[in-house]
Amino acid sequence: ATSSSSTGTTQGTIGVTSGHWYWEQTPSAIASAISTGVLAGQNTSGDADWVGKNTFGIGLYSNDGGIYYNAVKQSTPGTYGVGDVIGVELNLDAATPIITFTKDGSAHGSFNLPVNFTSGDYLIFPGTSAADTDVMTATLNTGADGFTHTIPTGAKALGTQNLPAPTVTTPSDYFKTVLYEGDGVAIGAGGLEVTGVGFEPDFVWIGGT
Repeated sequence: ATSSSSTGTTQGTIGVTSGHWYWEQTPSAIASAISTGVLAGQNTSGDADWVGKNTFGIGLYSNDGGIYYNAVKQSTPGTYGVGDVIGVELNLDAATPIITFTKDGSAHGSFNLPVNFTSGDYLIFPGTSAADTDVMTATLNTGADGFTHTIPTGAKALGTQNLPAPTVTTPSDYFKTVLYEGDGVAIGAGGLEVTGVGFEPDFVWIGGT
């Protein structure tokens, strides 16, 4: 993941509303600071805010070591920097949903999730951002090839390998493009019928040339 210019935010591609999840992030270049954590909602933090600056982000800030939510420091577990492996454990199924951080395999602070992260109204994504007008580079590891440190008990890697099986396994059973060349006679009046669909569609999109 790479973020640059004016506290640019980079968001993961897998969002969840339930479950017990884990991933790791390792910064490889930090100009002055990086914030690592979670975002509630698709691209809600955007390029204008660092993770933890508003009510849609919770972030562990590197240079002062604070966990931030809505720009307020909630606790100060400690700083981190280039090469440190930051583990993020997101437990949305706990009696009190919580995000827990580790640094190089050791406990590094936690924060009970606010209601907008637990209501189910928003997907929760991994998120990271640079600070000020900096450039940062970091690697997000969702466990496809294993983790650097031991995954927490009960947690799953936040990767496609642990997502539910898709309901639709054969897209052509539900969506299909068919080329039709008419004969100048309306279908209902004896003209050529549309064939080859294989199912009765609920929605038809017609285009012409």
